[in-house]
Amino acid sequence: MNPSGRGSPSSMLAQVEACRAQVGVPAKATVTDTVAAIAVELGLSDAIAGRPLVQQVSVIQSTLFKTAVSMGEVVVAPEAAVVGKVVAVSPIVPAPPSIAQPVTTGATRDPSYDNLWDRKVHPNGGPRADQNLACVTALCIAPFAICPVHCLSAWGCDTAVGAITSCPGGWIPCCPCSPNSKNPLWCCAEPLGWAASLGQLHTVMALVDNGAHPHTLNAAGENAFSDAAREKHTHVVKWLKKWDAAGRPRRAPHIRRMARDEEQRGRSSGFDAYKTEGCYVGACIVPVLITTFWVQAHGPDEITASGFTLIFPWSYKLKRVEARHGYKPPTKFLLRAQDNKQDWEWHPSGCCFWGSPGWWAVKAVPSCCPNR
Repeated sequence: MNPSGRGSPSSMLAQVEACRAQVGVPAKATVTDTVAAIAVELGLSDAIAGRPLVQQVSVIQSTLFKTAVSMGEVVVAPEAAVVGKVVAVSPIVPAPPSIAQPVTTGATRDPSYDNLWDRKVHPNGGPRADQNLACVTALCIAPFAICPVHCLSAWGCDTAVGAITSCPGGWIPCCPCSPNSKNPLWCCAEPLGWAASLGQLHTVMALVDNGAHPHTLNAAGENAFSDAAREKHTHVVKWLKKWDAAGRPRRAPHIRRMARDEEQRGRSSGFDAYKTEGCYVGACIVPVLITTFWVQAHGPDEITASGFTLIFPWSYKLKRVEARHGYKPPTKFLLRAQDNKQDWEWHPSGCCFWGSPGWWAVKAVPSCCPNR
């Protein structure tokens, strides 16, 4: 056993290089800087702070490969057997520096943490039926104008929010692309507060993944937990608590790329609700009424349309008709509210549709987040 508690320098360098290649960060001038860069990407900066370099590498490698790494440390604990008054102790066997040993901690890992970032397991949810996004936007036009990311967060454009808040400089609170940006016109609210208040779980996940702090209080004394709880979005509260209990992790870049590629492959099979997303302008034929609205998908078969007809706000949920085996994916969505029943038949391109009875709409602005 190495009395200094340090592993072989060459093996440690090899492990750092393996972790760096796995995460995808560029090599730094020193090993210490490289380890720090890897820790930032994995969200482990706090976990390794103040530890020796060898232990920092061990924590990073165990996080990446779900193993407890020992570099010259004892991994086989001595087993004592009492024989009369004589205690026999088995010899201590050091582990080879380059071999990763299984986790032997007493705590049992919660398997639900493994799918913490899986959006199929955690549906978006979205606003309640009585939360009208069009009205919210109209009332908050000034705050949203100076902080567009806050508006995108409220509308649930998680892909756009994730891309913007991952830009360099996002760690600066006053930067418009920061996941922790403050809105001076609305109680110093943050994007995470808007997303949590409106049940946009996938946007909450994107913001947290890019460094948003759910525990930060705004000027009204609210944070993401209390915002979601106040508006009865329990699915957001449950996810935030699970993320908190898991050690507040962030996904590694290669995991983000894999998730994005998987989502893209799943969307390329044909027409679905995601192709309908965007801002529309439409009109009734008789009488002539102009309407503008936004369509947001909550899955491949469900959308929410919210907007104004003249000055009157409205919001409805529509579901796609069931697909028939052997036929092309249907392009018709059904609106079945108590006060309104309509059929919306989209063009296969998703750029326009005909609504019954007697009105049409054309997509004026495509969605900025088509790959959600």
